[in-house]
Amino acid sequence: MRRAICDLSSRKDIVRVAPGHQGRLKSLNLREFTGLIFEACPGLAPWKESVGSIYEAFNQYKREVPVCGAIMLNPDKTKCLLVRGWKKQATWGFPRGKLASGETEEECAIREVLEETGYDIASKLRPEWSLVATIDRQATRMYIIPDVPEDTPFAPTVRYEIGAFAWYHVAQLPDTREANAAFLAGEDGSKFRFFNVWIYMKQVKTWINSDLAGIYHGNRSHEV
Repeated sequence: MRRAICDLSSRKDIVRVAPGHQGRLKSLNLREFTGLIFEACPGLAPWKESVGSIYEAFNQYKREVPVCGAIMLNPDKTKCLLVRGWKKQATWGFPRGKLASGETEEECAIREVLEETGYDIASKLRPEWSLVATIDRQATRMYIIPDVPEDTPFAPTVRYEIGAFAWYHVAQLPDTREANAAFLAGEDGSKFRFFNVWIYMKQVKTWINSDLAGIYHGNRSHEV
């Protein structure tokens, strides 16, 4: 079903612990860590009593800020590139990320794909080749990027976000919610699953069929 390109998650040096402190550091979730930062930083002291509401506002922002990315296809349009989160049990999905302040959607997609794969899609991006969806009130726009060589040496420019890359056969990717939620077995017996891949796949397959048939795609994006 897929051909793995690179698995980066075995790399070390995520955290360096001072000698003598191994095993003595408490594991904290983000909410707990945020509270400790507000307690320890004098500059944040005026707001430490409001850390709960500030944290919830941050989560709300994360859930609603628009997301942009790319669906990258190989030259014969039979495979697309997926990335996996840092941990081996993380899901596989398209390279994508949140829109930064002042960015256009095209700029966001170019930046996020470059950060997650090391590949610059700027010369291949066409605004009309995009798929738009709203997922739990979050607007997403994915740009279809064809003709990406399979032997591209993908490498993220940010650390500890992306753990692996792989080319997946388009015909075998899930295009229903049920199929997307299921765990699949890899050739090595490992289990993996996808993150919101199914939402775009029917339109991706339609786009590919039209392109192979020489049909002009028009100058409008498509809502999925």
